[in-house]
Amino acid sequence: MKGFRFGYVVQLDLPGGPIKIGQSGSPRTRLQTFSAATPCAARMVGITFRGDEREREMLAATDDRKIKGEWRYPTRELLALLGSYHDAGEWFIPVDDHHAHFKAARVVDRVAECAPDLNFTICPNALGYHWANSVLSRVHKIDPTLPLDWAGFVPATDRPTLLWPRTQALAA
Repeated sequence: MKGFRFGYVVQLDLPGGPIKIGQSGSPRTRLQTFSAATPCAARMVGITFRGDEREREMLAATDDRKIKGEWRYPTRELLALLGSYHDAGEWFIPVDDHHAHFKAARVVDRVAECAPDLNFTICPNALGYHWANSVLSRVHKIDPTLPLDWAGFVPATDRPTLLWPRTQALAA
C-alpha cells in the first residue's frame, strides 16, 4: 500500500475479546466502521507507526487464532508484541476528545508549516479524504508527531491490555 498507514488493533466487547488487526491512514474512521457494523461495543486498543510491517507482525502473532478474515482471538504473543511496541515508545492510544486535542496541538498551523503549498482544508475528520494519506507521508518526515495529533492519538503511558471489564466478567 502506498502512503502513510498506522497499524491498529480494534477489539470487540465479547467473551474472548475478538480483535481486528489492520492498517489505515484514518484509524478513527476504521473504528467507526467497526462500531456501526458489529452488534456490540468496539474499542481502539491502539495504533503504531509502520502499518504494513506492524500489521504483518501482529497477524503472525495471532495466526493460529483466526476467526474470519483478519478477526482473531488475542494471544499472549500478540500482547507481548504490543508490549514491545509500547516499550519502544511506538504504541499510541486515542484521546477522549479528538477535536479539542486537534485544536490544542495546533495541527492546522503545523501542517501549514510542513506543507505551505497545501490546498486542502485540514480538520480532525480530514484523514478520511483520499488526499490525506499523501499529506501524512509528507508531514511525518518533518514533524513525526503531527500524524498522531491529527488522528487524535497520544503515546500510551500504560502497557496495552486486551481485556475489557465486561469481557472479562462474561468469560469468567
